[in-house]
Amino acid sequence: MPNIMFRPVTVDDLGTILEFIKMLASNEGRPEAVTLSEADLAELLFGEKPVAYGFLAVKEGVPVASALLLQKFSSYRGKRILYIEDLIVSEAARGDGVGSKMMVFLAGIALEMGCDAMEWYALKSDPKALRFYERLGAQYDTPHAILGFDKMVLEKLQEF
Repeated sequence: MPNIMFRPVTVDDLGTILEFIKMLASNEGRPEAVTLSEADLAELLFGEKPVAYGFLAVKEGVPVASALLLQKFSSYRGKRILYIEDLIVSEAARGDGVGSKMMVFLAGIALEMGCDAMEWYALKSDPKALRFYERLGAQYDTPHAILGFDKMVLEKLQEF
């Protein structure tokens, strides 16, 4: 397998990152869920108050995977956690070890940042992805349920 190079995302990569996000949404059966624009992405990654950052995996000059990340922390442990918002491997690169190499790379980034954990969500309905993560040693966070509010609920809560 040719070498894979990992590099931080730049402003010039916004279109590529957006295409990876659309690919993920399509793979999840929700292509209409992507309402993000390149301008939105630029603000999130490179704006006045960036909230995330990203990396690309490049093989023979072609981006084959992307990862969007942010930091969170554990109030119990007082430690940083690297959170993977998205990790997407192109269809053409699947089965080539790109995902595994990306996870190893991200684990190194987490350690460099002083994190003592790395977390992400995976769809319960995607057994192939779950097996992939399990093979790498991922553990389930079984005591917790994932909850959230969408914008409509956020606005409704303002009425209280």
